Formats: sequence, C-alpha cells, structure tokens
Amino acid sequence: MGLRLVSLARLLIISSFVAVCLSISEVQLKNVVFFLVLVCVLCGCAVNPASSKYCTSAEKCRDYIAKRILLNWAKVKGSRERREMEYKLTLDKRGKVVDIETVRGTGNVAFEHAGIQAIVSSAPYKGVKYLTDEEFEKIMPFHFKLTGKGDNVRINW
Repeated sequence: MGLRLVSLARLLIISSFVAVCLSISEVQLKNVVFFLVLVCVLCGCAVNPASSKYCTSAEKCRDYIAKRILLNWAKVKGSRERREMEYKLTLDKRGKVVDIETVRGTGNVAFEHAGIQAIVSSAPYKGVKYLTDEEFEKIMPFHFKLTGKGDNVRINW
C-alpha cells in the first residue's frame, strides 16, 4: 500500500509539472489528476514491485536469479563438450553477492570463469529484497547447476 501511495505522489508531481508547462487552470489540473488516479486505481497500474520480474516466492526467485545469470552468460570459445558445474551462491537481503562457492568444477577453466563472471555481473539481484524473511531463508544459499556448452547453457537446482 505504501508503494502505491508513493506512485500516486509521483503521479501528482508529474501532473503538476505538466500543468505548469501547459499553463492549464487549477480546475483542469484537478480533473486531470482525478482522471489519472482513477485510471491507476482501476487498472492497478501504480508501481507494484511484486511483478513477475521480481521475487514473490522462493520458486519465482530461483527463476529470477537463473534468468539474470543466463542473460549475462558469455559464450566460451572452443567449448564443444557438454559441461556441468555446481555453484552455491549466497546473497544478502539487498541482493548483493556475499559468497560464490564452486561445489563441483568442470576442469575447463574458461567455462568455470564464464560461470563466475555471469554470476558476478548479474549482481545486484534486487528482486530478492521483495521476499519475506522466511522465503529468503528457503533459497539461501542458492545451490544450482550450470549445464551446457558454448552459449547454450541452462540452470537447474
């Protein structure tokens, strides 16, 4: 609820700015603000941080973290063999990396380095701050397998 109020306050500030730029009357401004607030309330378009791109459950948070890592994966040249490595990633409640542990390596230094680099460059994982403390404790540390070859990788947990 607090975030919706912040969003509505931002909306009021923006509409006031527009009113000054367009030189509309106070009555017209009130009508514009009323209309925008009504649309936001009816459509639910006030900023809601618990949208699908953030963590609203342990399961969604695992997906969120995995997608961020995969987006930052750099293709490993000469990696034609399928490889699998395991990591244990620990984040703080703000999504900053506290620790990365290689549980099982591949023997391919370039592939392992690409995995670590993808994890580090994906930080901070800001979505985790929307988890309850209980949900956060369920997924930390985040233990996962990074499997694939070249630029075709996936994450399993």
